[in-house]
Amino acid sequence: MSKYDSLSRYLANQSSKLTLSFDAIEKILGFALPGSARRHPAWWSNGADSHVQANAWLSAGFETAEVA
Repeated sequence: MSKYDSLSRYLANQSSKLTLSFDAIEKILGFALPGSARRHPAWWSNGADSHVQANAWLSAGFETAEVA
């Protein structure tokens, strides 16, 4: 069980490309993202082996494409 499971469940119920703000993701998660998520685009990389949070979107069939 990961603290990012709620994000994975949310994404699993989506059918296509979507854009989510940091605030929207925090509402889905129920907690604040770490500061590094807002400061470092690498936090959003699709590397599941080195980023536990990436498993949330990868397991739901999504990949990050742009962080702004």
